[in-house]
Amino acid sequence: MSLVFTKKKKYKLDVELKEILLNLQGYELTLGYRKLTKYLRNKYCKIWNKKKVYLHMKTLKILQPKNIKRHYMRNRRLAFCSPIHSNVRWEADLVCVPTLMGMLYLFVVEDVYDKEILGGHMDIRCRADEAINALKKALVYFYPSIKEIDLSDFKVRIINQEGTASKVRVLAETYDKDSSWGTIGAHENIIVASWDALVDGYIFKLLKDKSNW
Repeated sequence: MSLVFTKKKKYKLDVELKEILLNLQGYELTLGYRKLTKYLRNKYCKIWNKKKVYLHMKTLKILQPKNIKRHYMRNRRLAFCSPIHSNVRWEADLVCVPTLMGMLYLFVVEDVYDKEILGGHMDIRCRADEAINALKKALVYFYPSIKEIDLSDFKVRIINQEGTASKVRVLAETYDKDSSWGTIGAHENIIVASWDALVDGYIFKLLKDKSNW
């Protein structure tokens, strides 16, 4: 009896798809091959099936680990978007700790991947200024120009009065040495609305510096 060994053929990569996958960044890196296939179809109007995208991601070694979703199942907000390396997704959290002296507030900005605390504030109160300073501390290391901006006005308004369905609208006005701009955050939760308004103000500053407005 003779044994015949055949050499396994190397999978031939699509040049266009390979280039797109290698240039993925930010949120795109957190998607599994199924969601990424739908995302690429809508963005580039190309007909790529899931198997092809899977084989390309596996060959390029950017495939999401199978157990990454199970690892974050305790926090269901993160189960759908689990980064594969640090500095892809940050999250802010506010914790109220009851003490004998009253309520203690802990506000932190952390990296979702490695749980590193990038900025934080702990005191008997946590206002918009403290939240901004915590976010600044996390961003200044990567974007030094963030030091130039500050908050000039911060308003909270209730859009409708329907109990738990009430919507909160936060208007934040930010300025630097050259100009000022306003951002709006709307949500049922005042913390989420405030966070959205503040983050949008920071994003505008970075885009403004990049484009030299």
